[in-house]
Amino acid sequence: MVIRIADTCNVSVDWLCGRDHISHIDSLADVMNFFFELYEAKEFSCTTKIYDRVDLEDENETNDAKRNWIRLMFYHNEVWHNPENVYSQEICGIIRRAYEMHSRLVNFDYPQDYYESEKRRLIDTYSNYPVTKIDFSDIPEDERIRLRNEKMIAEWEAQKTQSDETE
Repeated sequence: MVIRIADTCNVSVDWLCGRDHISHIDSLADVMNFFFELYEAKEFSCTTKIYDRVDLEDENETNDAKRNWIRLMFYHNEVWHNPENVYSQEICGIIRRAYEMHSRLVNFDYPQDYYESEKRRLIDTYSNYPVTKIDFSDIPEDERIRLRNEKMIAEWEAQKTQSDETE
């Protein structure tokens, strides 16, 4: 009966019984939820650059200037800019380690069972690092507008400085 309930709900028996607290990606909705959670995290920051050229991209395009791509960037030293980003260095290490392990799996350096056991060990290592969400609900409208304008001016000045340096 438990297996039937888990299958119907598209969850594992371990999750259903409270033994597995890790969410799994089973649909694009889960991927989207992951990105919302990522962007809402207070302890680290992620910058995103979207180069939306999908309407111009050729089927076999290899030149990134003509392709549709998105880059997510995490910085080790973000803590220097925002003291709440205390996990920026850890997130970089986590991404690097996951990438290295996955590369070794797909290049047949690791057997599947070793990969799964190392993955579980590393996930368990970071289970005591809580991540909380940013919350701007208490910012009054006039303060939000002032902060938005300051941010826009700072971004504009940074872009202007960057374009002046490249000329």
